[in-house]
Amino acid sequence: MTRHRAWRDVRAERAANDPDFEEKAARARLRFDLAQLVYDLRQDRGLTQRVLAERLGTTQSAIARLEGGGTNPTVEFLQRLGNALGLRLLLSVDDSSEPRSIPVSGTTTNHSGRAAGARDKHV
Repeated sequence: MTRHRAWRDVRAERAANDPDFEEKAARARLRFDLAQLVYDLRQDRGLTQRVLAERLGTTQSAIARLEGGGTNPTVEFLQRLGNALGLRLLLSVDDSSEPRSIPVSGTTTNHSGRAAGARDKHV
């Protein structure tokens, strides 16, 4: 018979036995945050995985893996994703004193640095 354990106990045990556990957990969290963002943006636009895949020149299964947190996309892929969704994606860094963002993809910008008509989404 399998003994059930609480996730907090399993996590604590893994953290105690693996010095890289917190770093691995942070990388996984980033992948899942990005996965949720892609899913939400696709749904907001009423697109299927297949249609988004066609716009990106990839397969539906690649989109499913991305939305499942199973891939670590390249910056080039994120650029294509932003363009396919008609969005200006930003890479943001927040050191708590001076947040900074750079565009990863998008359309032409106006004099304020914002894409004309763009809505920014942050991961």
